[in-house]
Amino acid sequence: GPLKVRIVSNRAAGQYRYRTDETETPVDLLIDPLSSSPGLTLAHEVGHWIDHKAFAPGAGFATETEAAEVSPIRRMRAWLANPEIVDHVLPDGTLQPFMPARSRLEYLLEPAEIFARSYSQWVAVRTGDQALLSGLEKKRRGRYPEQWNDLEFEEIAAAFDTIARDQ
Repeated sequence: GPLKVRIVSNRAAGQYRYRTDETETPVDLLIDPLSSSPGLTLAHEVGHWIDHKAFAPGAGFATETEAAEVSPIRRMRAWLANPEIVDHVLPDGTLQPFMPARSRLEYLLEPAEIFARSYSQWVAVRTGDQALLSGLEKKRRGRYPEQWNDLEFEEIAAAFDTIARDQ
């Protein structure tokens, strides 16, 4: 049946839920309307669903793409390998030192998370939706390099364009 989207206050901005039995049947998407960008969160969670069911018939998630292994991902892998205090540039240009959290880096580097972030960015860029693009810019200004800049993203977007065209 259709995948249900539920608007709920959640401990996370969004969540893709599926049965943990051998069927791995999708259950629903939970979206917190008070997250910083509910639309981008929805696209992110749809990305998890697509990754799980569209590209991987059978059990498990499918993706780990070479194209996604560009600057932000390399930077987070370096932080994980060599923990150190790094500078985060605030919107006014001042630097704020912070120590990246190992658990957050490990989460952001999971292949399914990389795929969902890249899919949500592709949706934002290709639709030109202002709310999604605004959410993307908020993510780009965050402490962790979760999203790609436009140049870094070109190859990833082209890969999604090919997938969309071939479906």
